Amino acid sequence: MEPAAAQLIIPPVAAPPSPEEAAGADALIALPPSDAAAFRQFGERAAALLELGRPLYVAIPPVESGHARELLLAALKPGAAGVVVRPPSSIEQLRYVEGILEEAEERAGIRLGLTAMAIGFGTPKALAIMPQALDAMGRSAGRVTWIAWNAAMLARELGVEPASPTVALAASQVVLAAAGGGVGAVRWINGRPTHDEIAEAREAGFNGVATSDAMSLPRIRAAFPEQPDGEGGAA
Repeated sequence: MEPAAAQLIIPPVAAPPSPEEAAGADALIALPPSDAAAFRQFGERAAALLELGRPLYVAIPPVESGHARELLLAALKPGAAGVVVRPPSSIEQLRYVEGILEEAEERAGIRLGLTAMAIGFGTPKALAIMPQALDAMGRSAGRVTWIAWNAAMLARELGVEPASPTVALAASQVVLAAAGGGVGAVRWINGRPTHDEIAEAREAGFNGVATSDAMSLPRIRAAFPEQPDGEGGAA
C-alpha cells in the first residue's frame, strides 16, 4: 500500500491546521511534545485532529526516551491511521513498539493489527539495519506501510551538507529497500520544501513528501499525481 503523497507535519507547539489546510493534505502527522507532563493533552490534541477528517499518524518519542509507551497509550484513538516511529537502532526496538501498539489498540478498542506503522530512517544506525528491519516487520504483524527519509537529519549526524553524495546515496538505498519490502517511501522535510527538493524526491522514486508547511501541499500533490487504476500492479 502506497502512503499518502502530500503529508502535513504538525509540530507539538504549532496551532492545529485549519479545516482548509487539512483538506489540502492527504494525511496529517502529529509530532509529540517533549514534556511527558503534556502527553494527556497530546491525546486530546490527537482526538481533535481526527475531527478534521484526514488520515492521522501519531509520531511517538524515541524508544530510548522511555516515553513511547506512555504517549502511545494516551494518544492512540479509534480512527487513527497509524503511528510514526523515530529512527530505530535495533530490530528489538521495533518489536517493542509492536508490543505496545497492540496494548494501545486493545485499550482503545481498536481491532488488533489495524493501526499502520511508518518507520523513520534518517540515522546511520537505522540505515544499517533497514533491510533486516523491513524483513522482520514484514514477517510479523505486517503493519509497516511506508518509511520516512530525512536527509537533513542524516546530514547533521554525519557533519556534511544535505547535498552530499553520501546523503544522496543513502536516499537511493531507502527507495530501493522500500520497494524491496513492498512499502512506500516518503521524503520528510521540516519546513518549506523547495521546488528542487520536491522534484528530486519524485525523480528518486519516493512516493510523496511530508512537510510542516501547509502552503506547499498543492505543489507536492501536483508532483505526485495519483496513479491510475490498473497501473503499478503485478505483471
